[in-house]
Amino acid sequence: GGRSAPRALTLTPREQELRRRERGRTATSSIAATRLPDRKSVDELMEQELASVRAGVEAHRAKCEKLAEELAQARVAEEEARKVMVHHKRLVKVRAAGLALRMQACIRGWLTRRRVVMLLAKQTATQMGAAAMLPDILRGQLGDLQHTVHDLKYHPEHYEEAAVRLQALWRGIMARRIVVVLRVALRLRLIRDTMSRAATKIACWYRALSTRLKWRTHIQQRLKER
Repeated sequence: GGRSAPRALTLTPREQELRRRERGRTATSSIAATRLPDRKSVDELMEQELASVRAGVEAHRAKCEKLAEELAQARVAEEEARKVMVHHKRLVKVRAAGLALRMQACIRGWLTRRRVVMLLAKQTATQMGAAAMLPDILRGQLGDLQHTVHDLKYHPEHYEEAAVRLQALWRGIMARRIVVVLRVALRLRLIRDTMSRAATKIACWYRALSTRLKWRTHIQQRLKER
C-alpha cells in the first residue's frame, strides 16, 4: 500500500481514466454476478470495453509518437539555435576584435599625423622667420655691394671734387630758395601796399559820405526852421 501511492501520483490522465473504467467494470461484474446475467451479454460488454480501450491506447500511442517526434524536432532546432548563437558570439568577438584593432590603428594614425603636422609647422615657422629676415639681409648685402662698387669705381681724389660739386649744388639750391623767398616777399609787399591804398580810399569815401549825410540833415533842419 505504501508503494502504490507514489505510483498513482505518477499516472497519466489516460491511465487514471483506464483505472476508473476497470473499477467500474469490476463493480458492474460484481453486480451482474449477484444478478446472474447472461454470459453472452457479458462477453459483448467486455469486447466493447476492450475495443474502446484499444482505441484509446492507439490514440495515446500515436499522440506519444507525435510528441516524441516534436521533442526530437525541438531538440534539433534547439541544437541548431545553439550552434547559431555560438557562431553569432564568435562573429561578435571577431568583429569586436576587428573594431578594436581598427580603432587602435586610427588612433595611431591620428597621433602620427599630429606629430608630422607639428614638425611641419615648426619647420614652416622657422622658414617663415628666415624668409622674414631675408629682405633685411638682402638690403644689407646690397648696401655693402653698392659701397664696394663705389669704392672700386671712385678713388680718394674724386672725394674732393664730389664735395665741391655737392657744395655748389647745395649753394645753388639755397640761392634758388632765397630768390623764391624774395619774390614771395616782394609780392606780399605789393599786395600790402595795394590793400593799404584800398583801405585809405575806402576810409575817405566813408568819411565823405558820412559828412554829406550829416550836413544834408543839418541843412534840411535849418530850411524847415525858416
